[in-house]
Amino acid sequence: PIETILHGHGREWFAQFDQSPATAGKLAYFGLIRDYKGVAGLIEVFTRVASPLRLSVAGNPAPRSLGDELTRLAQTDDRIELQLAHIPDSDLAQLITSSSLIVLPYREMHNSGAAITALSLGRPVLVPSNESTDSLAAEVGEQWVIRYESDLSPEVIVDAIERASKALASGEPDLSLRDWDLAGDQHTAVFAEAKLRADIGLRRGK
Repeated sequence: PIETILHGHGREWFAQFDQSPATAGKLAYFGLIRDYKGVAGLIEVFTRVASPLRLSVAGNPAPRSLGDELTRLAQTDDRIELQLAHIPDSDLAQLITSSSLIVLPYREMHNSGAAITALSLGRPVLVPSNESTDSLAAEVGEQWVIRYESDLSPEVIVDAIERASKALASGEPDLSLRDWDLAGDQHTAVFAEAKLRADIGLRRGK
């Protein structure tokens, strides 16, 4: 049998760092920057957003040519801020909490540590719609996981930032299923079950 144990949240870890109130109209992307994560597409789409929004992109790009592409795309729009380097957790907490919405436009998304980090800091995420993100929304609250079908567009971004403001006013996402004590109990139960099955197998083999 297969048992899935959800990765724990980061609330306690990030509580040690200074945090900021959300800035209206500010979006951010953070994390490793790889081609499949769709950051170049995010910047290109954002340049076509007419609303007075801001976008911060923080993370280490690979290959280097991808960073060059992002710089080229962003240089035409002074609303876009790039930090193309590793971001320490103290700065990451500031970046995330100062934003109203975290955009993770991955072309392939399954289990996203970045999404859990953003939610741990009380910020909604904009992600592509798929089975994994639908499940995450059902878990933490639909308003906290804003999903889009097909391709990211200026209209999707404008709608998402409006929905994000409502999420922020609603309180916090429900991360109770990602409590570390619960995860510990679940691991203990899984190992106990595995040992029991192994013992039964040994007895049958005698």
